Amino acid sequence: MRTASIDLGTNSILMTVVEISPDGNLLPIMTQIEEPRLGEGIETDGKISRDGFERALFCLRKFIESAREAGAEEIFAFGTQAFRKADNGTRIAEELSRAGANIEILSPEEEARYAFIGATADLPCGVKCIVDIGGGSTEIVWGTASPEGYFSLPIGALTLTEKFSARQPLTPKTLANIRNATYSALEQIPREALSGPLVGVGGTITTLAGMFLGSEEYSPNVVHGSMLPADWIRDMSATFPRMTIRELESSIPFAPSRAEIISAGTIIADEVLSRADADGLRVSDRGARWGILISRIAQ
Repeated sequence: MRTASIDLGTNSILMTVVEISPDGNLLPIMTQIEEPRLGEGIETDGKISRDGFERALFCLRKFIESAREAGAEEIFAFGTQAFRKADNGTRIAEELSRAGANIEILSPEEEARYAFIGATADLPCGVKCIVDIGGGSTEIVWGTASPEGYFSLPIGALTLTEKFSARQPLTPKTLANIRNATYSALEQIPREALSGPLVGVGGTITTLAGMFLGSEEYSPNVVHGSMLPADWIRDMSATFPRMTIRELESSIPFAPSRAEIISAGTIIADEVLSRADADGLRVSDRGARWGILISRIAQ
């Protein structure tokens, strides 16, 4: 039996199709990623725009068709911060659901729990802290076998980029605003919550991993389980803001559209590592969409 999970984020839409083996293991068959920027403009207008909706709808239809062609008998689709924050989020979810997959809007707690389950499923037992940097929010979840606490912070790579009208190269004032907003948001998190080994998920982290590894094309199997040094992330959080958009696009051959928001996302990652006083983090390509699959199939 094959099943698919589609994550409709503020910036990206991701789909994974898995084969469920007789012993219950999930074997990845296909992963697709696109960046329709569903949540573009929410920070200023408070709603999902028609253009954002149309881009997401086109992407969703294509993903559903691919999932069906791959043999998926069931599709789990869910939305996160963009749907929660936008005034028209519920209506947009209903309209998108007509593409062929019912979209469930996750609460911050559900998103955090599924991110933890997905990111830790293939890790050894022990205390760990999951850092999920998305386009619209950042979830920080800690626990051992299951989540024991979480914070959902209203800072994301796209959110901060829009909030401060960040354009490459960033001005010193814009850079300071993004860093100060991130620092302030993270102040509410107890340092002991960040004491376990850090595991990073989300588009910012996987993009950084691909860049660190020198990838020309994005491969989930390559970045998954790799390590990102804190020193390198700190260097990039200072380097990226000084670059032009063209220079950044050339630096991310597998995801040039992320050039507009990578500076803000990297600053979030750097501030998290700084607050945790960590040497680096382990990269996971398996976030909430894997957590949904694991949980629903277990039921």
